[in-house]
Amino acid sequence: MRKKRRTKEEWKATLEAQKASGLTAPEYCAKHKIHLQTFYARKSDILKPWPKPNPKAWVKVSKDKTELTALSPQLSLHYQGVVINVLHSPEPEWLTDVIKGLAS
Repeated sequence: MRKKRRTKEEWKATLEAQKASGLTAPEYCAKHKIHLQTFYARKSDILKPWPKPNPKAWVKVSKDKTELTALSPQLSLHYQGVVINVLHSPEPEWLTDVIKGLAS
């Protein structure tokens, strides 16, 4: 049976307990049956600051407000001289992938 996942607060407490124990991370993880890579990954997630947004990587998304016909785009993406017209309402995940792809 799988163990319940720890919350962010539980991971913070685990990190503090490891620090207070005086044990190294590998020793602490072995003693408490925590996978060492998971320990380091959660430590990195919790301790690293959020990256600052890069306005140059943003993509301007606009929706044409004129009356739409069957062939007119419902969505038009403009990025560095590239225009992508979408004829239907895209799924949010698809739109996110397109924006990420343009920004990379």
